[in-house]
Amino acid sequence: MKKESLFLFLLILLGSFVFLLQSCDEPKLNPCIGKEQLNADFTIGQRIQLSNFHSFSGGIDTLIRTDTILIDQTAQFEAKHDNMTYEWKIGEDERTWNTKNVSLAFRNFSGSVTIRLISRWTPNLQCFPKDDGVDTVYHTLTVIENKDNPVFGEFEGYTLSNKSDVFRIKMIFLPRSPWSGLLMDINKGCDATGGDDGQYGQIAYRRFFFLGGDDTSFGGNCLSPQGILVVSGNGESRRVMVNFSTIANAPNSKRVKDVFVGSKVN
Repeated sequence: MKKESLFLFLLILLGSFVFLLQSCDEPKLNPCIGKEQLNADFTIGQRIQLSNFHSFSGGIDTLIRTDTILIDQTAQFEAKHDNMTYEWKIGEDERTWNTKNVSLAFRNFSGSVTIRLISRWTPNLQCFPKDDGVDTVYHTLTVIENKDNPVFGEFEGYTLSNKSDVFRIKMIFLPRSPWSGLLMDINKGCDATGGDDGQYGQIAYRRFFFLGGDDTSFGGNCLSPQGILVVSGNGESRRVMVNFSTIANAPNSKRVKDVFVGSKVN
């Protein structure tokens, strides 16, 4: 009986020892996994808000990331991190802003603007022992004249739905218009009967956002194009891509998507 009890005791002791060894091998969870050291970095953007001109539905509301805007437009500056304090200085403006987001219009000004953000926070010394809880970041915003926007000019190309049919589109500068631009002939074949072959919209640097109506109740074959034009490159090497859609010549018909690609015409 004593031998059996001793044997059972040894088995329990051995099992406890093995369990202890297994427990020692299990890795401990690292509390710093997924943690990111805070900093004062920020983004620059421009909000595009455009209502459908001919109906109560549709529209564009988006924020584009850009370090260049046009004169009289509004730039939006946004810190990348929460849980900190913010101290913004924008160009030569004497004011200081203390919110995570700042929007500012640059009226009657063109050139370069230095944007400074100082951020402070409670450092996580367990994960980042050298974190002093403060950082300063500078970025530069460029403001250009509307007429210097690369979107303007004549471009020759084709739509992806019909690559053999080469034609031209044109972006026209309107110096005294609230839109400052007009896109012509993206709806090739439009005779403007009861409609218009030119599209107004909102211009940004290298971009043009335009909206047609949701039906063709005014008649004609202009098909209410809407979409986004984007220009890349500079000078005569500029390239254009227009992602757009048109509507069939009947009220409330489904839109058909297409893409125009082209090059600047000398």
